[in-house]
Amino acid sequence: MTAEEAKTRLHERGTTLKAWAEANGYPYATVSQVVRGVNRGTYGMGHRIAIALGMKR
Repeated sequence: MTAEEAKTRLHERGTTLKAWAEANGYPYATVSQVVRGVNRGTYGMGHRIAIALGMKR
């Protein structure tokens, strides 16, 4: 799933990235970086976020 698809899925559920980050215990800044592609989510917290968002397996 792409970042745009992940954002669309969250918005369809009526939640924002910030609300999702808080509900899942992740820093909003890191979630934003993963979705924007600044943090490619290849390891560590970025990777866990990408998996939780459905962007990676």
